[in-house]
Amino acid sequence: MKHTSEIKLTDIDWNFNNPHKGILILHFKYLELIWLDDLLNYVLENKLNNIFERPSFYSGKPGLVKEFRFGKKQKEEIKKCLRHFYPDKKYLQVLQTGNKWYEKKDLIKYD
Repeated sequence: MKHTSEIKLTDIDWNFNNPHKGILILHFKYLELIWLDDLLNYVLENKLNNIFERPSFYSGKPGLVKEFRFGKKQKEEIKKCLRHFYPDKKYLQVLQTGNKWYEKKDLIKYD
């Protein structure tokens, strides 16, 4: 298998149908994320939830720039991909603790 610094994001078989893969790749393109290591650094800098701008191709208006962010499923697939390619990285444990607030065991009850 290739070293992670030699894997392009466009070479990964993302777990989406083709239109959604295309949207994800467009996001990567406009964020200038080319390599898997670039994506890792982007996630570790806590930028995955940030809003970014890129042209909207579905608006019918040429040159229209809109604000976008990664969707919930896109974020989960990105995290799953990073955990697969970097299984021995201790700092990726942050990505594995995807606990949701409603799954907490110690929620405070009220009457």
